[in-house]
Amino acid sequence: MKRNLRHVFYELKVHLEYSSIFIYLGFICIFPLILLSFFNNPASDDFDLSYESQVEHLWDLQIRRYIEWSGRYFANGVISILDPLVYNNYFGFKLIPIFLIAFFILGVYFFFKNLNLSLTFTQISALVGTFIVVYICKMPSIAEGIYWIPGSITNFLPVILVFFFYGLLFKFFFTGKGINIFFAFLVLIATMGCNEITVINILFINSILFIVYFFYNKKINGILTSILIVTIFLGLIEIMAPGNTARANQINSNHQFLHSLLKTLQFAISYTMKWLPFLILIVFYWFDEMIEIIKSNIPYQYLMSPAYAFMLLWITINIDIFACFWSTNSAPPGRTVNTIYFFFILNFIYFIICLIYHFCIKKRINFISLKNQKLTLGILIGLFLFSDNNVTLSYLDLISGKAYKYNKELNKRFEMIIKNPNSECILPALENKPQTIYSEEVMGLTSDKNNWKNLEIARYYRKKSIIINPTNPLLTE
Repeated sequence: MKRNLRHVFYELKVHLEYSSIFIYLGFICIFPLILLSFFNNPASDDFDLSYESQVEHLWDLQIRRYIEWSGRYFANGVISILDPLVYNNYFGFKLIPIFLIAFFILGVYFFFKNLNLSLTFTQISALVGTFIVVYICKMPSIAEGIYWIPGSITNFLPVILVFFFYGLLFKFFFTGKGINIFFAFLVLIATMGCNEITVINILFINSILFIVYFFYNKKINGILTSILIVTIFLGLIEIMAPGNTARANQINSNHQFLHSLLKTLQFAISYTMKWLPFLILIVFYWFDEMIEIIKSNIPYQYLMSPAYAFMLLWITINIDIFACFWSTNSAPPGRTVNTIYFFFILNFIYFIICLIYHFCIKKRINFISLKNQKLTLGILIGLFLFSDNNVTLSYLDLISGKAYKYNKELNKRFEMIIKNPNSECILPALENKPQTIYSEEVMGLTSDKNNWKNLEIARYYRKKSIIINPTNPLLTE
């Protein structure tokens, strides 16, 4: 018996030491999200944006949104063109999160593959799995980030496009093929037209690339210069859109510098303390492999002092949060924090690479190898996956039947609205609200017919009003 147990633990240790464990962990994270997509249903802006696409000409609608609502030219266009609800296709709506998840996996793989790290397919897949685990587990709002389509197109899609843009850029520098930089510019145009936080971060990253190259090579790189110019130009188109100004004018008490600054520091510290522990645990697991990769594959001239890299990390998250408080006088919504978290991960990875290079390679300080601790670290990571995070919640929503019941309730609700001959509808309130695919902030209805969520669904179904019962003015889903 002892012999068999020893053999089992030995085999487990071997598999844990082999980084492909993250391929399996990545699958564990993604699998329930795909299943939950089939229980996802439209809400609020899903209906309103579809209604606008039904009643307005495509080009006229894009111009009006740019002038009256926001500068997110690419996201607005994608929602108008590819929205299945425009054609009353509810099943097609459920497929959108699946396509985005698949596109996300492909984008992460494309990025790592084109870093020219001389890794095998399995090793690259392990890196992909690692990023999936890190991002999905701690994503602040799965519901707003993946399942609420206006949120997913404006925030999750640009995350994916970032991987393709920099993957194409690196591929160009490694191969010299012009077709790669051509497509990189096309992807950049799309990425910059999705949301303001992405604009800020891409501008920051491309500026750093330009400065670092110039500092070490004492000359200007034409491609990086062109990219920076295009980034600035597109950023101005997005941020300076009349629609952004019009929307800002609807917000009371915004542009309060001291209040925004204090709130920024508070939230930056809170987010950092929330995100760092798991990221550090992942770094410990990969520590020995990272040293070898940095030694043999990373061009040192693009690395900076760890102190500067940490400043870059800290400044970026503060700028992102400050932009939200300054413009809206409120904390960033979950879908926006998803984007902030994504760029936090990228900057953290760069900081760790700079840190390892500085101490382990440049200073030649020998740290204790963590290869013999893979089993312990792997168990800790596994335990984290089944603690209180998005992965656990997604499985609970499926196993408990809450997602199934939620979908059934909404199917019945939509059928009641369609079959109701009256212009005013009173519907039963939802009893099931799965946390993974439901966000009270942007989904559900209220007993107030003038609530923005009620108005949007009423417009889509061509009803005078839609409310939930009981008609308690304080009740909201």
